[in-house]
Formats: sequence, C-alpha cells, structure tokens
Amino acid sequence: MPDGLQWIADAEFDNYCITFAKGLSPEELVRRMGGDPDLITEPMHLDDALQLDDGLGMVALIGSENGWAFAVEMASAEGDDREIIEKVSRGTEAIILTKSFASPSMFRLIRDGRSIAEFEVYQPIAQAVQGDDPEAIIPAMERSGFLLPNGFSAEPDDDERCALRLAEDEFGLSVPEITSERSMLPAVNLEPAAFHRKPTQ
Repeated sequence: MPDGLQWIADAEFDNYCITFAKGLSPEELVRRMGGDPDLITEPMHLDDALQLDDGLGMVALIGSENGWAFAVEMASAEGDDREIIEKVSRGTEAIILTKSFASPSMFRLIRDGRSIAEFEVYQPIAQAVQGDDPEAIIPAMERSGFLLPNGFSAEPDDDERCALRLAEDEFGLSVPEITSERSMLPAVNLEPAAFHRKPTQ
C-alpha cells in the first residue's frame, strides 16, 4: 500500500517543501522547477540526499505516486516560488505543502497558474483561505479536521497532520516513507550549475 503523507507529521521534520503536479513525469516536474533531468541521480537514502544538499543546496528527492509527480525539498523551498509554481501548474493542477519556522507554513492548490485556494496551516479558519475559489477547499478542510461546519477552527489538533491528511485523503497524494532505511528515491539539484561545482568540504 502507498505510504500516504501522514507519516511526515510523525517524522517531525523542521522544514520541508513538497511539490506535487498531476499528470507530469518526475523528469518534467524537475524541468519545470529549473533542474536538469539528465542530472537525476540513482536512488539514495534521505541521509545521503541531505549530505548532497549540504554540499550543493537545493536538492530534491523525486518520484511519482498515484498519477502525481512529486519533489521533496528538505532544506530549500524552490517549489514555493511563485514563478516556479506557475510553471509547474501550467496546464495541470499542483499542490504545494510547506513547513517552515522562517515563513508561514502553507497549503496551496494551484490550477494552470491560478491560485484556487491557499491557507496558512497554523491559522486554519475559513475566513483566512485565499485564492480565486476558496470555497472549493472548505468541505475538505472540514473532513480533514481543520474546521467545524461553521467555518471556525475545530478543537486544537495537530494542524500539520490535518494538512497532510487533507492532501492525502482528498487528492490521493503519497510519498514513500523516506525516513525508512528501505526507502530510496532519486535526487536532483534544482540549480543544475551546482553539479558542476565542487561541493564544499
């Protein structure tokens, strides 16, 4: 069975940016995010990807599940850049999940460059949802535990887990449990020139 997304809350990562694009191959997602698909590595463990990121920066683990390509950044957030979001979502649908202590943690639903619904994960109230059609996400927010039917926040829960549950249950999104020693994914640097620089020691 697919791993889903809620394992991410249990992993207690400090930061991440996960970009999903419906119907794209991982290679096309990398291209739209500014990387070079020819530089995708062999599958590696999370620790190896983090070491690569320490040397080069802007490294993402990539793959696809259930018809969605994904790119998982653990120490950067290229996927949350507005210009990249527009490219990634061109002609399709994209979802971006971010967790950060330096900036708001966000859930974004984008279609063909248009923001459909976006909200800050730790301020989950209906009135705070932005985008062209915020009502589109409200029922899903209720089902995932964020909201009561009146649009106000439910009793305090793990807001991060609610965002992951929303993405998993409503959109079928999944990423292999990369904290497991059994899980390995290809990696790519989203700044191709960095692969031609010697990593810092």
